[in-house]
Amino acid sequence: METRGEYSDAIPIDTVLGTDPAAGSQVPRGDTVALLVSLGRPTVPGVPGGGDRNTIEDELRRRTFEPVDGGTAFSASVPEGAVAALDPAPGTVLPVGAKVEVIISKGAAPVELPDLLGLTVDAARAALEKVGLTVQDEREVFDPDVDAGRVSGSDPAEGDLVGPGGTVTLLVSNAVKVPSMMGRSVGSSREELERLGLGVEVRQLADSDRSIVIGQSPGALVEPNRAARSC
Repeated sequence: METRGEYSDAIPIDTVLGTDPAAGSQVPRGDTVALLVSLGRPTVPGVPGGGDRNTIEDELRRRTFEPVDGGTAFSASVPEGAVAALDPAPGTVLPVGAKVEVIISKGAAPVELPDLLGLTVDAARAALEKVGLTVQDEREVFDPDVDAGRVSGSDPAEGDLVGPGGTVTLLVSNAVKVPSMMGRSVGSSREELERLGLGVEVRQLADSDRSIVIGQSPGALVEPNRAARSC
C-alpha cells in the first residue's frame, strides 16, 4: 500500500479520503492500493527565480488551480516574458479548482531622465548611473545662462523616458565668461581676452595699447570666438 495526498476543501489535513481503487473494487492479487490522505485546501505556489511560465502553470494545475492570463507588468528582477507574479499572491489558501492569474514580466520599467541642468559632467554621470543610465557622448553647445563645463541639457531631454540601461548624450556649455577689463590697459585687456579665445574689437580715439578701458560689451557669458569690444 502507498499513501497519496489529495487536496480537499472539506476534509481536514491528514484525514483519510479513501483508497484508489475505491473500496469494494476488485483488484488482482499483488497490485498496489493507494491510501488517499487529505492535504486540505491548496495554497498558491511561489514563483521561482527563473519564472518559467510552463513550470509555474504545471505546478498550479498540480495543485488543482486553473492558470489564467493576468496581463503584464514591469519588473526590475524578472526578465521579459517570464512570470513576474501570481494573483492571488503565493501562499494564499484557495478552494480546489480556483483560478490564479499569471502575470508576465515586461522587463524593467523605462527611466525618466532627471534634471541635469547646471551640474558638472562628473555629477551628471553619477546622477544618470544612479537610475541605471550611462553617458554615451558629450557635445559642446553654447548656452548664455550656463557656465562653461557645466551641463546645459541632454539628449534625450529631461523628463523623457529611456529604456533601462539606455544611454544619454550630455550637452555641455562652452560659454566663455568675459572678465571685467575696466581700468586696465587696452594691451593687457586684448591679451587676456585673446587667451580666452575671444576676438577683440577696440574702439578708441588714439590707437595706443596704453589707453585705459572705460567700458566693454558684452559683459557676461559669450560664445567662443565671439568678439568682445573694449572702449
